[in-house]
Amino acid sequence: MVSPSSSLCADLPLRDNLRYYLLVSSSHRFWSFMDTLTWKLPSLSTRYEDVIKKDYLDEYRILSITPKTRILHIGCGAYPLTDIILAQSYSPKLIVGIDSNKNTVKKACSVVKNHGFQHKISIEHGNGLTYDAVGYDLIIVSSCCWPKIPILHHLYESVTPGCLLLVRELELNATPVLKCIKSHSDILLHSQTLHRPFPFFNPLGWQTFTLEKTR
Repeated sequence: MVSPSSSLCADLPLRDNLRYYLLVSSSHRFWSFMDTLTWKLPSLSTRYEDVIKKDYLDEYRILSITPKTRILHIGCGAYPLTDIILAQSYSPKLIVGIDSNKNTVKKACSVVKNHGFQHKISIEHGNGLTYDAVGYDLIIVSSCCWPKIPILHHLYESVTPGCLLLVRELELNATPVLKCIKSHSDILLHSQTLHRPFPFFNPLGWQTFTLEKTR
């Protein structure tokens, strides 16, 4: 378990930090629950994919994904829909999904196999705070990643210049993520988009930040 203090944003007052901590921990639990529920109920998976797929594809269209793109997905969850949609739509050179929970990794591997993508998607046990992100062209940071701000600082400082980052976060937590982005002069914000597909209305929608490491 990560302590609340390790997840706080140094640029925010204590009251806002505590609010952020409560919101982001709730977001983490919500999206983890959705992934686990979808994994347990195959009848729900098709509906889940239909609801989310359009928004995920909208995110990917501006990323110039090619068959040579190497992708790292941090926080893949028990139902790695991000990776499945990427494999279906783009067939990039490499898709690696990581999760810090070993049981979640086992579930994700079974989902990937059931979809027939075990040769296109690699699921690994890994921690976003320490995982070696060098050499990837695109890094996706899920809403359920925890602790989000320290993970982002680690990535901003370690990824290869030219690397793109797609960061998802609960819409009410946009301010701390933006402050984290602005604290790194070599991180360029290309776009910020709000997603609220049914039934993920406010406050369950998410913001997507598209970033680039410039140097």
